[in-house]
Amino acid sequence: MEIKKLVMTLFGESNFILLLLASLLVITVFMALSLAAFPAADDYCYAVEVRNYGFVGSLVGWYSAWSGRFSATALMNLISLSRDIKETYALVLISAQLVMLAAIFAFLRALFQYRYSLRFVALLTLTAYVIFLTGLPDIAQYMYWTMGIADYALGNVSLLLLLAIGAQQELGGQSKRMFSMLRFAVAAMVAIFAVGTNELTLISVLGKRRTSRRKFNQRGRIERKL
Repeated sequence: MEIKKLVMTLFGESNFILLLLASLLVITVFMALSLAAFPAADDYCYAVEVRNYGFVGSLVGWYSAWSGRFSATALMNLISLSRDIKETYALVLISAQLVMLAAIFAFLRALFQYRYSLRFVALLTLTAYVIFLTGLPDIAQYMYWTMGIADYALGNVSLLLLLAIGAQQELGGQSKRMFSMLRFAVAAMVAIFAVGTNELTLISVLGKRRTSRRKFNQRGRIERKL
């Protein structure tokens, strides 16, 4: 049974809008809670380093003496460029959630290849995000702390984008050479960015690369036989 038929069977057409509104309400509440968040000690440490050594200097310093998570550190340094991190803190947290929603939508859109309407894919995106949020072991450290966003949410977004690009490549049919090269370049940049977020994402990206390489070699052998 297709996903849309399954959803309609469980909820019915009349409850489709109700489910959409309920998901929006839950997400809105989570976003509104960002207004009550405030910077932690780590945020001020990064802000001081950026002010003392600059964006690049602090990035090199953190990488050499503290952490190899260069993408996460770059994001923290970028946030620290604000004159008052306390004033922009809520905006950063809400923006991170919007980016996560966009990444989920991009993945689902590429996976289903326009078989479903935008309204239905949007509902699946919101529902998937609500399920994800309610399953987090520690929502505060993931959603309301910029270090958690830089280390973990950023890695999840990168993985979703890589999966979206892979789904488009495999399911989207033939495309022009220029678009294929552009897609490969974007995937390479996202992969480099992803490995610098955290160690688990690094392992996931390397595993995906190994699987893709094996599949590419198998496809080449099949084409040579034909």
